[in-house]
Amino acid sequence: MSNKSSKKKKETKGNFWVKLIWRGFIVGWLAFFGLLIIIAYTDLPPLEQLENPKFNEATEVISGDGKVLGTYFIENRTNAAYHELSPHLVNALVATEDERFFDHSGVDSWAIIRAIAKLGQAGGGSTISQQLAKMLFHKREKNFFKAVKQKLGEWIIATRIEKNYTKEEIITMYFNQFDWTRQAVGINSASRVYFNKTPNQLKIEEAAMLVGMAKSPHYYNPISKPERALNRRNTVLGQMKRNEFITQVEFDSLTKLPLETDYTSASHKEGIATYFRAYLKKEVVNLLNEKDASGNYKFYNKKEDRPYNIYKDGLKIYTTVDSRMQTYAEKAINRHLGRDLQKKLDGFMNKRNGFYSKNPPFANTASTKTTQNIINRAKRQTPLFKKLTGSMCNTCERPKTHEETIDGVVQFVCDFDEKHIYPKPTPAQIDKEFNTPVKTKVFTWDNKKFEKDTTMSPLEVIKYHKRFLRSSLLSMDPRNGHVKAWVGGPNYKYFQYDMVATGKRQVGSTMKPFVYGTAISEGVINPCTMAPDIVYCIDVPYNDQRTTQWCPDKKQAMDGLLVSMKYALAKSKNNITAHVIDKTKPSNVIANLERAGIPNGVVKTVPSMALGVFDLSLYDMVGAVSSFANNGVYTKPTAIVSIEDKEGNIIYTSEPEISQVFDPHTAYTMLQMMKGVVDGVSHPSKPGDIGQTSQRLRRNNPYGNIPYPIAGKTGTTNDNVDGWFLGLTPELVTGVWAGGEDRQVRFQSTRYGQGANMALPSWGYYMNSIYKDKSIKISKGDFEVPNNHVDIYTNCDGQANENN
Repeated sequence: MSNKSSKKKKETKGNFWVKLIWRGFIVGWLAFFGLLIIIAYTDLPPLEQLENPKFNEATEVISGDGKVLGTYFIENRTNAAYHELSPHLVNALVATEDERFFDHSGVDSWAIIRAIAKLGQAGGGSTISQQLAKMLFHKREKNFFKAVKQKLGEWIIATRIEKNYTKEEIITMYFNQFDWTRQAVGINSASRVYFNKTPNQLKIEEAAMLVGMAKSPHYYNPISKPERALNRRNTVLGQMKRNEFITQVEFDSLTKLPLETDYTSASHKEGIATYFRAYLKKEVVNLLNEKDASGNYKFYNKKEDRPYNIYKDGLKIYTTVDSRMQTYAEKAINRHLGRDLQKKLDGFMNKRNGFYSKNPPFANTASTKTTQNIINRAKRQTPLFKKLTGSMCNTCERPKTHEETIDGVVQFVCDFDEKHIYPKPTPAQIDKEFNTPVKTKVFTWDNKKFEKDTTMSPLEVIKYHKRFLRSSLLSMDPRNGHVKAWVGGPNYKYFQYDMVATGKRQVGSTMKPFVYGTAISEGVINPCTMAPDIVYCIDVPYNDQRTTQWCPDKKQAMDGLLVSMKYALAKSKNNITAHVIDKTKPSNVIANLERAGIPNGVVKTVPSMALGVFDLSLYDMVGAVSSFANNGVYTKPTAIVSIEDKEGNIIYTSEPEISQVFDPHTAYTMLQMMKGVVDGVSHPSKPGDIGQTSQRLRRNNPYGNIPYPIAGKTGTTNDNVDGWFLGLTPELVTGVWAGGEDRQVRFQSTRYGQGANMALPSWGYYMNSIYKDKSIKISKGDFEVPNNHVDIYTNCDGQANENN
């Protein structure tokens, strides 16, 4: 009996512990699910946010030929649709991250058991939906208990995601949300940054590389860690083979391929059309902030209850710029500046050709005071100076600080973060900072990256960069005003001042076509009107009660022989232009200029305006001169076709701004005269004397040999400061300017400082590239003759008359 009783007690005691363990297990699971319920109703995002997650979407700038030129962003993300994804992307993601993705409802219990059993060595237990939940709503927690709580929350969010979205939508959201680093948020940006492609163009090995980066985009980055990225790519390909997305043969061949990328930086300072994108950003921001007469925003995002935001709202800006022409334009400017023009200027600075600069990079005529003011002005514009003087925070680089005396020391305190505090330096300390050599990067023409490492003081860097010549190019279709190419300078990273629309310089002889055109429209001259080649003087009011005489080129030798107006324009003779402006009067020319888009009041009513002694932008000049190629009609240059919101709704469409400047017959006559600038015009009395400034476009040289009709005009300003060339063809008008950032950086010889040498070669390189590109459909024919046009002596041989 005692043995039975003892055995029964042992069984009872054993049952007690079994029941206790089971009860503990059940209670534990109940507590676990209770915790899930608590999290579900407290710390998790509401269902509305889950159904409509908000992203900052980048605005895309799209070229006229359908290429993405760049983006404006807080996060460089533009969403892709599922049908825009390469199937290789989907297969690689499922094979690598979630093999049972199409079979579970957000949480894969088998994957969790495997991860626990093998301590994560065989992969994690998170499904694609859980990873998406983490990306959408959580930052990684370092605290263990918070991390566990977060993981539980992700499970619930994942099941909610599965309930509210299809599997295809989940994959699409994953690819649109993931950050591949290097400003590549979302698969659209990642494909463009790493391969310069759209997602549907990705090959198997490229898709595998991007999916491989999902494990750790920094650790497996192909730019900084190519070997790791290659191994990881091959691991993904192995998973694709295991899941039968690729065959053994495909796996063997793909894993032998080297890791190849076509890295395209998303930085605003790099890539194609950088100056244009900077200009466009300002234009669109101003446009989106416009208000109507009632004070309401014209372009309002009703969903967000605010005006549209260029950095957040995923807009699409459709532009007129052609990516092919833009590329040719940038190459043309860089080829002429880097291979030829800068070397010539450097030669002048280094005692070649009999000239040299005593204070490089400035011309000898520039005074010490002037050059010092230039350097000081540049110094004040540097971020270093702004930090040292408190106009920029030294820590966060935000734009404002204030002074406070702390413990008897004057400190700069950031207006945005009071933790950012640093001492206010003395003037001597500022000078020391600017004169202390440091390791830095500077611009150079000597390599494809256009920069080099060196050691210089900040002051030396300023002077070093001052020596580089700048150049700009603007190309437009005269028929509709559409801008086709916009180059504001040689390198936006180092020279951000835009010389297309922002910078203004004296225009020189590029003004002469408007003088001659006005005189022809009034009937006071025609192309074959003759005038003696002598000094012409015009009385100009001086000190109210007196007059003085303006006599251009009075020191130059003149033979007194008769010359035609066509020859005078081709030869760019200042004295004959003075004769013409005296016949038509400056006010009449100015009226036509203002109809051609030149701002009111810029050009003064003085005879010397005929020689372009006022400052205008390249944008102004190209727009104005294009009227000659469009039957005398000015069409304001425009770069925007339309703007769409992220749903594809058009919120803005540009409308052309036009005005009649000249009648079609005058415009055509001027084109014929300007063709003489390129083709040459014979002197009526001196056989063999050919008037021209641009005939090198016809000659055998790297930028010449152009056989097609061209009307043009060069421009050179006093002391060879600025060089211009405006070239017109029936469907493309292009202007080029070249010069120093400062007017004191210039050639001391007109041989090199004239527009035909400074600007014209870039035009030739650009147009030659366009004519050779068969994909660009552009006229190679002559200008269209207006209806009922009567040729008024455009061929002057044997038709000379002295008066009209």
